Amino acid sequence: MPSLYNQINFKSKQFNHFGDGLNSFTSPLYLKPSEASYSKNMFCEYYPEIRTRYGLYPYATPLASIYGAGSRLFNALHVLNTTIWQTWNANTSSWDNVQTGLTATRCTFIDFMTSSKNYTYFSNILQHRVWDGAAITSVTAPLTRFLAVDDYRMYAGLDFKIYWTDLSDPTNWSTGEASNLVIAGAKGSINAITKFGQDQVIAFTDKSMHVLYGDDPDNFQLLDPIYAGCLGQEAMAELDGVLYFLDNRNIKMYAGGNPVIMPNSEKIQYYLDRMYVKPNSQVYTHVMASFGKYLLLSIPYSSSTQNDMTFVYDTILQRWDMWYFGFRNFTEIQDTNNRWLIGIGTNEYIYSLFNISITQDNNETGIAWEHITGTFNFGTLSSKKVLSAIWVHFYYLLEDAETDYFKLDYMDGNGAYTNIKIFSSSSSDQIIKVDVPNNVICDSNFFKLKFYGVGQVKLKGYELEYRVKS
Repeated sequence: MPSLYNQINFKSKQFNHFGDGLNSFTSPLYLKPSEASYSKNMFCEYYPEIRTRYGLYPYATPLASIYGAGSRLFNALHVLNTTIWQTWNANTSSWDNVQTGLTATRCTFIDFMTSSKNYTYFSNILQHRVWDGAAITSVTAPLTRFLAVDDYRMYAGLDFKIYWTDLSDPTNWSTGEASNLVIAGAKGSINAITKFGQDQVIAFTDKSMHVLYGDDPDNFQLLDPIYAGCLGQEAMAELDGVLYFLDNRNIKMYAGGNPVIMPNSEKIQYYLDRMYVKPNSQVYTHVMASFGKYLLLSIPYSSSTQNDMTFVYDTILQRWDMWYFGFRNFTEIQDTNNRWLIGIGTNEYIYSLFNISITQDNNETGIAWEHITGTFNFGTLSSKKVLSAIWVHFYYLLEDAETDYFKLDYMDGNGAYTNIKIFSSSSSDQIIKVDVPNNVICDSNFFKLKFYGVGQVKLKGYELEYRVKS
């Protein structure tokens, strides 16, 4: 007669945290319990707990159509609003015109500083303008918006050439030390250029990278081409001495020598493999930025021609989050008390990000969030599992009774979700035991858990009470 002990077994317990972020690369069967097979609008503030991301806070009055954005000395936001170059006046909470009558197309703003003046340089390819804070100067320059600044000199990339200005003069592209050189071995026309490190200017094509060393035309040295490309002027960012850039469907990093694929970027490779990559002259696609310890990448997912997903990488915790919202531009602004990352949304709204006091988007809309675990099989696929209880440690405070909620579902082997708990709010932390009905997870080979809702929540940990049948 079979032993009753062998048939029933005793309950086991497994405590898990939420803190290791999104991993779409590894099969859900092999994820750590602390990773998410799918995550939306979550954020890790105090490892290993996670929370709903901060709200998107309106920074400035929305505009009709924004074709580019930048900042002047980090303290004033500049945009091209249809045909008008405008700057946000924080004192009057209004837009001031800098220049009218421009062409409505993608543009670049970049600072240029000398020992005596600060300039803001604007280019939308056809028109180049320089503003010193008082007067506008029209500039005859290479017809490109791919611009960089290094050692008191402007650089531009156009077709197969790198151009530079005379020293300390952003308006002079033709006399004095101003000149250009041809980049040998280019795989296409230049589509991005940036300053990097000390005395390096890097020009990219879609499939090649060209490093110009030196601080003076007399000592310029163009290195042999590197066959790694970048998708565009906005698809790169520097953080802690490393240049990150989007090369076709990989995130690469360069710190000298040959660039390499960014470690841990495979965790969002599923989305990179499916993003839209066809160039579009009127919208920003593939936008990257750095802010503090974070690297941000906003992409057009699937067939979208506008960015609709933003991935946030914590370079210290080495974890990814996905925010279900797209940006077409990022820039930084410093005010009296704080430094803000400003994002130009694909809806033309202008937001400040990482504002810890903001819990809703636009101060009125609750944030929909999800965290779906990997697949639990407790080390065996063949044996049936019984899940009797789930202990959940969390903080959830209701802000909007009409829209906010917090639920827990389980997913069976057929991919169907069943709700097993709706949580109530409280002004303090809660540890809640969720008793799983006997007919829910009583004879499963494997299962997933889905935590989801609308509004602010902090997920701190969860414990599974289960047994595996012999």
